[in-house]
Amino acid sequence: MQPLLTQIKNAIAKRIVPLSTVTVSVCCLLFFAYFVYDVIWWDSVVSLLFILTLTVITTETIVRLKPEDDDKLNSSEYTNFTHKTMINLLPEIYILVNNSGIILEINDKAPTVLGYKSEDILTRSISEAPFVNDEGKKVLTKMYTAKEPKRTKSSAINLITINKQIKKSKVVASALKNSEDLRVGTIFLISSIYSDDRIEETKKEFVSVVSHQLRTPLTAIKLFAEMLFNEEVGEINPQQKDYIGDIMQSTERMIKLVNDLLNVSRIEAGRISINPEPLEVENLIDTAVKDILPIASAWNCDIDFIRPETPLGSIPLDQALLYQVVYNLLSNAIKYSKRGGAKVSVELNKREKDFVISVQDNGIGIPKKDQKKLFTKFTRADNAITANTEGTGLGLYLVKLIVDTVGGDVWFKSEQDIGTTMYVSLPLSGMEKVKGERQLAS
Repeated sequence: MQPLLTQIKNAIAKRIVPLSTVTVSVCCLLFFAYFVYDVIWWDSVVSLLFILTLTVITTETIVRLKPEDDDKLNSSEYTNFTHKTMINLLPEIYILVNNSGIILEINDKAPTVLGYKSEDILTRSISEAPFVNDEGKKVLTKMYTAKEPKRTKSSAINLITINKQIKKSKVVASALKNSEDLRVGTIFLISSIYSDDRIEETKKEFVSVVSHQLRTPLTAIKLFAEMLFNEEVGEINPQQKDYIGDIMQSTERMIKLVNDLLNVSRIEAGRISINPEPLEVENLIDTAVKDILPIASAWNCDIDFIRPETPLGSIPLDQALLYQVVYNLLSNAIKYSKRGGAKVSVELNKREKDFVISVQDNGIGIPKKDQKKLFTKFTRADNAITANTEGTGLGLYLVKLIVDTVGGDVWFKSEQDIGTTMYVSLPLSGMEKVKGERQLAS
């Protein structure tokens, strides 16, 4: 006679097969309506039903771990095949963890979306997962340690791909229980906020294409304007020269905006190359200061470079990327300084494991209410708009994008009407080489 526990397992197994079959069938019908007829309000129903289906099938698999005869073994293999097929058909990322938070199973969507290999994800603790930030790890940990996660309640998290792209997502969780109603793990379903992602991607593609197409005619306008200004095609009177000068300035601003947009789109898409070469940071800062002197002179602004007591020596850095960071910080400091008596200082300091570039001004400062969104794209403080109407809100956003991409850090201290100090730190070990499709536009 079979032991009581074995009889219970076999009985449950026999009853679960039709249950899973019915659940899968209903689920397929719902998905047909969801995708073909775009029934958006069924989104939460579909997610919930998928979780229930996976729970049923996974529990069935656990029940059949010890088959009693060949027929049951075949049934177990069939169930495993059905289970694997189901999770791979999911539009979401599927993750199964045990009660200790160790990742036991994922579907094919996970490595496809995240870019990581399966072996880089499996057997890791969810609290050490490379594909979510610290806040996301807290959310997932809270879900699998909860007594009974709410299956219909979703939480927002940010997924991080292997190329450092951030994907806004939502996650739902369900407890996985065995035949004895004991919790043996947690199922996570993580889905992109698809509509937002699609809109954002479309905007990025549009900006990239338009920016690229604008560069050629703008360059031509600049060239012809310079020829007219320099009287290479005939003499012009003083008034005409003033007008042409205005055209040249406006064209320069447009070209800079286009280049900034292109650079932002390339870095956001993970398409930028990083080509580190031995570089002396002091020399790069000297070059940036020299290049920006015409702008500083126009604002009656003095620039002071405070060098480190001990030279840093050569560090493997991408010259174009670091130059863009330093130039943008200097440009901001000058433009938002107070006219008359304006002063900007650049300081380079060496620490134990990194070096810090700081750019200080005695300008308008940043109001406290605007400080949290300082590094947001197209964002400018109210007093900055009043002081200088020509800004685009891309300069500091681009600085942060570059610094984050190369493994550095950026922060600031500011007090309104007193001034701002921007800080950038980069490791003394330098930047790692990344083979991308594009260089920075310049």
